[in-house]
Amino acid sequence: MRLVVVALVWVLVAEVLAVLTARQRSALCSLNAAARTDALTQLDNRRALHDHLTSVAAGTVVVVCDLDHFKVVNDTRGHLYGDQVLADFAAVLSEALRPDDHAARYGGEEFVLLLHADERAVPAVLARLRQRWGLAYPAITFSSGWAIHTESRQAHTTVGAADRALYEAKTSGRNRDIREADTARVSHPPHSAAQASAPPGGPLHPNRADRTTPSVMTTGRTPTPTAGAITAAGHHRPTPVLEDISS
Repeated sequence: MRLVVVALVWVLVAEVLAVLTARQRSALCSLNAAARTDALTQLDNRRALHDHLTSVAAGTVVVVCDLDHFKVVNDTRGHLYGDQVLADFAAVLSEALRPDDHAARYGGEEFVLLLHADERAVPAVLARLRQRWGLAYPAITFSSGWAIHTESRQAHTTVGAADRALYEAKTSGRNRDIREADTARVSHPPHSAAQASAPPGGPLHPNRADRTTPSVMTTGRTPTPTAGAITAAGHHRPTPVLEDISS
């Protein structure tokens, strides 16, 4: 009888330890996921993006996107509205990209995409993405720069090349996509050497032209709510479910 009691006690102890171990493992997984996720957009953050970049394959298309005149959005509509715009843009990316593609919020209104697409298909992919975004926020555009990762350079160098293409898109009118090979190398001042060589996690372009006050501010007009805006009643019209744009 005593042996039976001892055996039962050991079984109970083993089960309790198993439950505690499982809970601890679940808590650690949750903490790890939270540390790699942007709280506002629920996309991967810089840390997770950096991990993806360490193993990015040659031929991957690196796209750096930036919402145009976003400072005006915050200044005229408020930061809560601006946060909703960012969350909606992230939702468009999540719904539109294929499962093997990757989207991350780099910081502020900047996002980085890793696309497994043929180079010739990239312009059409970005054009369809812009069209879908325009259905929700016609008055808020975005610009992008993109580059193809190769085995001859490190991933952060490819990100820097895509960022320089984004700078070109911003300074040449915004609301457009420019690839690395099409950038005008002498039309605009290049980034500093420190920026060009900085690994993911450092600033992309703190002094970019988009940080200046645009013409919409000088007119004194306030942007009107759009299809994706928060209405006067305080209700937000949800972003429509989008189809896969990368196929």
